[in-house]
Parts: sequence; structure tokens; C-alpha cells
Amino acid sequence: MNDAAEHFAALCREEAGLLAALSQTLEDEQRALLGRDAQALLALSERKAAQLAALAAPSRARADAMRAAGLGDAARLHAWLAERPDALAAWEALELALARARALNAHNGGLLGQRLDQVEEALTVLKSAAAATVSYHRDGSQGAVLSGGRHLGSA
Repeated sequence: MNDAAEHFAALCREEAGLLAALSQTLEDEQRALLGRDAQALLALSERKAAQLAALAAPSRARADAMRAAGLGDAARLHAWLAERPDALAAWEALELALARARALNAHNGGLLGQRLDQVEEALTVLKSAAAATVSYHRDGSQGAVLSGGRHLGSA
């Protein structure tokens, strides 16, 4: 393997390793979401941000190496990789690591969406319950009933 291919493969392996660590964090995030552990989610969001920042440099370096080698499109990349099995293996490992991280992130996003829907539904129920009750002040006088903004007969 030539120097360009070795450099490319090393960058792919580095990026794949960082993506594997990110995937572990995403799995931990998933467990925290399912367990409703807000403290863990805060720590995990900080770890995830640091890992994403760490991914930027090798990703940029790999993109630069690809541009320098004239591998700007998929057809050229695949033709180049076909002649370099070590670089191809590193590229495929990178693609798999990226696909895994994306899938985990999408799943976690779905879980977050479900949790948000549940919170919004609970708030709606609580607001409706509060509006349906009559409140009393400390002195025993009756307060105003909370209600929506419409009057009967208006639509």
C-alpha cells in the first residue's frame, strides 16, 4: 500500500474508533432515556459534545486527503479503493461505524420525541384540571376560575 493509501486508511481507522466511542455514549444515552435519568443525560450530553468535536479534525483530514488524491466522487473513490484492500477495509469499517452511530442517534431522537409528547400531554391534562377547579384564597374568599380565552358562543 502506498503512502496516500496508508494515510487514508489510518484516518479512516481513527475516525471509526471515535465513532465507536460515540456509539457507546449513544447507547448509554439510550439507557438513561429509558430510565428517565436526567442527571446521566446531562453528563452524557457533555461527553457527546466533546466526542463530536473530537471527530471534526480526523473527518476534515480524511476529506482533505480524499480531495488531494482526486477522490471527490463515489465512482473514483470506489475505483481507487478496489486496488487497495487495506484502505477498502478501513473505509468499510468507517461506513459501518457511521451507520451504527446514525441509527443509534435516530433511535434516541425518537425516544426524546416520545418523552416530549408525554410531557406535553401531561401538561395539557394538568392545565385542564387546574382550570376545572375553583381556587380559594388564604382568607377563604373564592378566587376566579381559570379558563380558556373564549367565551360561550364565540368560535
